Amino acid sequence: MRDRKTDDAFKENVARYGRLIVNHLSILVKLTGIHGSINEAMINAASRLLSDLEPFIGEEGELSLKMVEGSFFIEDVRVKASLSDVDNFEFLAGEFKKRRIGVLALRAPLQNDDLIYLAYSIKGGVEASEIQSLLESKLTKGIAIGGPIFFDKKDSLDMSDTREVATRLYTIGLAAVKEIDISARAGKPINARKVKRVIHAIVDNILKDEAYLLGFTTLKSFENYLYNHMLNTAILSIGIGKRINLPRNQLSRLGMAAVLHDIGKAEIPMSILNKPSELDSNDLELMMRHPVDGVRMLMRTKDLSDITVISMLASLEHHINYDRSGYPELPNKRIPNIFSRIVSIADCYDALTSGKVYKRTAYSPENTLRFIHDKSGKLFDPVLARVFIKMLAGNNSTE
Repeated sequence: MRDRKTDDAFKENVARYGRLIVNHLSILVKLTGIHGSINEAMINAASRLLSDLEPFIGEEGELSLKMVEGSFFIEDVRVKASLSDVDNFEFLAGEFKKRRIGVLALRAPLQNDDLIYLAYSIKGGVEASEIQSLLESKLTKGIAIGGPIFFDKKDSLDMSDTREVATRLYTIGLAAVKEIDISARAGKPINARKVKRVIHAIVDNILKDEAYLLGFTTLKSFENYLYNHMLNTAILSIGIGKRINLPRNQLSRLGMAAVLHDIGKAEIPMSILNKPSELDSNDLELMMRHPVDGVRMLMRTKDLSDITVISMLASLEHHINYDRSGYPELPNKRIPNIFSRIVSIADCYDALTSGKVYKRTAYSPENTLRFIHDKSGKLFDPVLARVFIKMLAGNNSTE
């Protein structure tokens, strides 16, 4: 049998169909929580996945989809996600990790029903061995599930590939901020060590080549908005900090402050945060408490370091404007800390382009930059606003 890893045609198939396989399998698993097995949406999703598999398995072939350290491989060739794929890749990786799945082997002949049953087995199973038993009980012979496998880091991630590293960092970052939010909602002290490691790596990546990580901030997800927003605000803030020549250690502190700027929203029910319609007066009153709630939460952290103090300031001040308007109202009317002023711009840009501001109306990136330009000197620090606009718009700024 030929070595697929060195087969150019095989690599081309992985590049062309690999991400579709992961995306469509992810969608199929998601749909199990919404539709029955004979629903048209389920059948169509299974048909798309079967079509994606055809170049690999044909009439008598087989394919091995592996997950190693959160990344997907077909055989030993890495499946690379594009910007629009991150949510589906993260979801499927989470399902595999939760159930300790390392290998999914698919052999011809396969039918739609086999793939639909696979999706239900993944969603309903506890771990790989149980899912394999479920498949065998259904006499599904063309599918096999194996437990977790591990490669050396040098084999699973090319650290010289800036785009690959950026993709991994964004995925890991989403998981880390989600973990913090879950702990905060449970009333537990915040343990930010994992996020700190990610932020340090994000700073390194942005200092090398900011384009890929800044590109990820265009991702908008209704389900994961809060987590995307926390991470996007950090990336955009670090980008501003880089342009005003903050040293590396200050960029890391800025990133942490930006990640935690909305931690007070852990006190707000998800039903309000994800409410599709405009917020009513009660919702707004609750929402406007999150800067102060964030300070209270951060005071419960295990170590009151300088990063914690800076994060408290960013939480408290990111809705206090450059002209001292905004909220919360403080007795000492002063211009917010520079980190807070940076976070304020990044926070506003991501919120407006996501359509998750209180009016629930999404702005285009161009209109958002125009808004920031028009409000500079009032809502935003005019120097930092100019830096931000040039960062995202280059020479085509709204000035």
